[in-house]
Amino acid sequence: MQNKKIIILYAVFFSVIFSLIYYFLFTVAFVSPQDKKIVLYMNQVGLYEQASGVESMMKRLQEAGLEAYAFEKDGLQAVVSGVSRKEKETQANGDKLSQLQQNYIMKKVTIEDPELVALIEEHKIDEVLERLNE
Repeated sequence: MQNKKIIILYAVFFSVIFSLIYYFLFTVAFVSPQDKKIVLYMNQVGLYEQASGVESMMKRLQEAGLEAYAFEKDGLQAVVSGVSRKEKETQANGDKLSQLQQNYIMKKVTIEDPELVALIEEHKIDEVLERLNE
């Protein structure tokens, strides 16, 4: 009877250990950085032809305590706010924009480029936005 308990205990122990090893091998070790995808959410608050419009909007957003980014898109300057990997954070930013009576469009961008993924992980959002539209 005592031997049965020890055998069952060892069987359970080793099955857990081997399960963890297989999990690590097939989910972490074999996933290359090239396979990483990141989804960015952002609220676009405007497209401007003139720099004065961009500066005015960015100043307005920053005075309200919101982060603002500008980048070139199709020959125009786009201003976005609430850039995040979490949709709920971007939605919360949208709520603040609504309180400011500011119109916006929520955008979703999937990024697969390993260089851009690395920049996002380094929180270099300005550079990511510029390079997205190259």
